[in-house]
Amino acid sequence: MNRRLLYISLLAVLAGGLVVPAGAAEVRKERNLGTFGVWHALAYDEGSQTVCYMVTAKAVATKGKGAGRKSYLMITHRPIEASSDVFSYGAGEPLDSKHDVTLRIAKEDFELFSVKETAWARDPLTDHKIAAAIRNSPAAQITAIPAQSRVTTIADKFSLTGALSAYRAINKACGLPDVVPVKKEAVKKAAVKKTEVKKAAPHKPAAKTPAIKNKIVQKPVAQIPGLKKASVAKTTATKAKTTKK
Repeated sequence: MNRRLLYISLLAVLAGGLVVPAGAAEVRKERNLGTFGVWHALAYDEGSQTVCYMVTAKAVATKGKGAGRKSYLMITHRPIEASSDVFSYGAGEPLDSKHDVTLRIAKEDFELFSVKETAWARDPLTDHKIAAAIRNSPAAQITAIPAQSRVTTIADKFSLTGALSAYRAINKACGLPDVVPVKKEAVKKAAVKKTEVKKAAPHKPAAKTPAIKNKIVQKPVAQIPGLKKASVAKTTATKAKTTKK
């Protein structure tokens, strides 16, 4: 991925427009998938793959060095690389890599690592959790420590209005499954049901059966060969590589 071209295009989005500079447009032909609330949804072809992403720079409250600092939130899909929901936060100024960046959504905190001006989740599972939280929450807060001045803490608050619609748009453009909106009524029913289960009388354990001599013990089924856990190290290396301009 040419990070320089992505940065140029992103600057256009942050400035309030979606027109990509001529030089970059000739290379990637970025497509505008629509504006949904405070989010812009876009896609472009990179070699043999389609890259889709959603970005918002509508910070409703900011605190940090530099009045012209442009911060943003972004979610990126790269299906051909089996990569989706990759979350990133752009601070608009270099961050102190010795300290984590904290993303808070709906009273849940996510710790991110930073490279220069950008912060990332450490593994795909956290990416998926963040994407789900963004789709179903009204706002997000970021706190970070800048590299040049550790006295003034960066504090950005973003509205997430339209995130679900933007997410569905980039999923469609990248050929990924659609997501069903979470209904508030269903969430309430699940919470009530969980409470009722806790209040229910404890189940009495059945009487122990006397041990049977010469009992035949069945051997466990062997694990299916070829199944391996996803490599977190590979994902982290990919993210680090994409940060190079």
